[in-house]
Amino acid sequence: MSKKFYAINRETGRRWEPINNEYLVMYDTGSLAVVSPGWYIDIKPLDTKIWEMVVKPNILPAEKINDNALLIKNGWTVECEGPFEIRHEDGSFATLHAAKIVVDYLKRGLE
Repeated sequence: MSKKFYAINRETGRRWEPINNEYLVMYDTGSLAVVSPGWYIDIKPLDTKIWEMVVKPNILPAEKINDNALLIKNGWTVECEGPFEIRHEDGSFATLHAAKIVVDYLKRGLE
């Protein structure tokens, strides 16, 4: 389970919880899917009408810093500039649009 993003139910506000060995992944588009490993890997998109994605950045100082410094400060490393790919020290990985979403949330300093 990622320490940097999760999903909450839009009606109840409850956090998505895995069943057995399930886990969430973030697509390049920024949408989430549930991965269920087993004899075969089953990947099902998370219904965005029911679930909302939440990215958890650290609180940042008000000073202006560039994207790479911001990512490094929050445990991310840029693996590739084109296509834009980043990896967090906890193993989370984001690419293209999903990586841009992470940067935007870090810039806003949202919890």
